[in-house]
Amino acid sequence: MVLVAVSVHADAGVGKVDYVRDVKPLFEKRCGACHGALKQKAGLRLDAGVLVMKGSEEGAVIKPGDVRGSLLITKVTATDIEDRMPPEGEGEALTDEQGDLLRRWITQGAVYPEDEKIAGDPREHWAY
Repeated sequence: MVLVAVSVHADAGVGKVDYVRDVKPLFEKRCGACHGALKQKAGLRLDAGVLVMKGSEEGAVIKPGDVRGSLLITKVTATDIEDRMPPEGEGEALTDEQGDLLRRWITQGAVYPEDEKIAGDPREHWAY
């Protein structure tokens, strides 16, 4: 019985990462204030997969299949608070588990739904 539980837990850590279920909510919660529909620091928008792949003013932030070559991982897992995203005072660092989730997503090809809708700027809504 214990072996089954350990086996299931081990598989959960290496299973298929789903962008909509796992990655997008993480980006929304941890990165959306600076890299969402309202604000795009450094020209980076993380609220839709196609926009994540578009990258920032510096270029690509994700290289599917290449964790070491993906600037996003470098930034969100940096130990130096000067280099880390989110910046000190603008949000908490990602947990080890969240960093691992992003690494697995990138390793698995950084797959996202190509038909995902991109939200417009909410300030352009007719009610405003």
